[in-house]
Amino acid sequence: MKGGVLPVVLLCAAIGVAAAAAQPAAAVTFGPEASFSFAPVLPTIDDAVTFTSSSTAPGKSNAIVGQAWDLDDDKSFDDGTSATAARTFPAPGTYWVRLLVVDKRGDGDVGSQMITVQDRPPAPKPVLS
Repeated sequence: MKGGVLPVVLLCAAIGVAAAAAQPAAAVTFGPEASFSFAPVLPTIDDAVTFTSSSTAPGKSNAIVGQAWDLDDDKSFDDGTSATAARTFPAPGTYWVRLLVVDKRGDGDVGSQMITVQDRPPAPKPVLS
């Protein structure tokens, strides 16, 4: 969602009658939006999975100034602080990955995704002739 100047409308209801009163426009500012992608998109155990931030901060002079990753689902953002991070997953299953971002104004946001890791396919059986 983008920030900007939005009209504010107040609705009042009294005994089944509704009235609307337009108020002067108010500047509305939104904080950053944490988002990321990962590759490969269908990881298997022991694949190196790379996570890449695509986070944004609203405003012409605003920017993302801090990022922190939780790659091991321990609820601590202590697994990396750059725009990219990577890890391998030792077993098939579902894992949560989170990215915390902070903008120049000090506002923050957390983005999260569930990663499904598959077992490696079995090796092909040799053909006997």
